[in-house]
Amino acid sequence: MDDGTGRTMHRRDPMTWQDTPKTTGWGGRRTGAGRKRSTEEPLHARELRLTMPQIAFLNRYGRGNLSAGARQLIDAAIERERDEEATRR
Repeated sequence: MDDGTGRTMHRRDPMTWQDTPKTTGWGGRRTGAGRKRSTEEPLHARELRLTMPQIAFLNRYGRGNLSAGARQLIDAAIERERDEEATRR
């Protein structure tokens, strides 16, 4: 029960009021909240130093998303490396 001043009545002792902080209802984890993953595997943050032409290339390659461009380029290189290893056998 709320008396409008931010205090609630304690259930076990109905005549005593307790001061409780007002909350906005924001915060905490909520099912389905937040941005959805862009990859199946979790992403790890790393710092990478690049030249401006390299940054421009990755932005173009990732259609405006530098990180996506870097991931796509690396995935293509990994795939090419696997293909080369398979042809050597």
